Amino acid sequence: MSDAINPSHYQQHPSGIECIEITEHLGFCLGNAWKYLHRAGLKDDKLQDFRKALWYIAREYNNVDVLVRVIYPKSLALIRRYLSAQPNTVQRMLYLYLATGATYNLEDAQEILAGEIRKIEAGCFRY
Repeated sequence: MSDAINPSHYQQHPSGIECIEITEHLGFCLGNAWKYLHRAGLKDDKLQDFRKALWYIAREYNNVDVLVRVIYPKSLALIRRYLSAQPNTVQRMLYLYLATGATYNLEDAQEILAGEIRKIEAGCFRY
């Protein structure tokens, strides 16, 4: 029987960390971007999830000057553990942004994800 509140596609990560354990520490836009990257290809179409994640990353980037980002060391440690189990370049860029506040990490995340989307659309790469 499936769990409508906590479905399996949010629990399937080699680290054993559920998606909500990370997203609850992030703001709305980054939390949604992380969610779509986490479940990419597990719930809906991977391309659709990548497009949604890219939209939220761009939204975060466009509003970065009005946001106050507070992230705690415990939260960063949890994200590091998550990434060590299954590295993801885009999620790593989001982590670096959170850890340093350097917006060029958001720019890099957008560029990497846009490139992955183009590859999938061209039918020549599976993420």
